[in-house]
Amino acid sequence: MIALDRRSAGEATARVHVAPDADLAELREQFDRRHAVVLPGLFGPDLLAEVQAALESAAFAARDYDGLAGELALDESVSLVARLLFLVNDPALFRAIEAITGIPSLVRFDGRIYRRVARPEHYDNWHTDIHDNRRVTMSVNLSESPYEGGVLHLRRRGTERSLVELHNTGPGDAILFRIAPEYEHRVTSIDSGVKTALAGWFGDAPPWPLPAR
Repeated sequence: MIALDRRSAGEATARVHVAPDADLAELREQFDRRHAVVLPGLFGPDLLAEVQAALESAAFAARDYDGLAGELALDESVSLVARLLFLVNDPALFRAIEAITGIPSLVRFDGRIYRRVARPEHYDNWHTDIHDNRRVTMSVNLSESPYEGGVLHLRRRGTERSLVELHNTGPGDAILFRIAPEYEHRVTSIDSGVKTALAGWFGDAPPWPLPAR
């Protein structure tokens, strides 16, 4: 497996545990075939518990992305968002994602924390995620309890049939999927429960400052 987790209490950085080459090769085969893959337990138990505790008192605000999607979002100035972006922007994780996806030179991860529930104003329409230097999309499940709906669908543009349907139900699990002009995706509406996730994009420029060691 690949996992981010706390080194020890009070430290600002996290340790990246990287799977053996054979496991990375299996994940690479899945990604090449399906253009998407699940990474079980990407956020380790200590890190996940810390994030979920912080989210209990976090204030989310309604946000609509010009008819593309609607959700509740945590303001990017909130320290939790900054801490998670700092932790995910780790060269060891970049190298592991490169090995899984075959996409080279990843140096940055940008993202947000969002929440969706079963409301009409929480939706997601088909889109590509193509923007600036985005190369791979990642969504990490931060939800404290199970939810229904919120299934990722990936298809070729101009077609109706989904190539992939993935339901990211495991706390701390992550989904990776390809960004390319010929593919588009959407996440289905929530039927019940609450979905909270860190969602964002690995890119090839410009890099964030490296985490302190």
